[in-house]
Amino acid sequence: MQSVICGQCGAAWVAPDMLPEALRGSVASWARAGKHIMATQQMNTVSRLTIHDAMAIVLHITHEPGTCHYCSYPLTGEATDHCPFCQAVNYDW
Repeated sequence: MQSVICGQCGAAWVAPDMLPEALRGSVASWARAGKHIMATQQMNTVSRLTIHDAMAIVLHITHEPGTCHYCSYPLTGEATDHCPFCQAVNYDW
């Protein structure tokens, strides 16, 4: 587990070092469809993260792959990335 702090909103949470690809894809699909509660519940159930940590991750998933969820700036292509423009944490799954 690793501690994460978003440089844009200041939120802090604990994120797992590794999540199965299938879980990441499913959670990202729920989040991009606007179903944040479903995505959070799935993260909480499967990964055993707290609701707070699961929700923080879900809220930092990119709305569109490859672009920052906060400012829409292009990302570098990493699965977990800080936006080079606004410093927001992005989960680009």
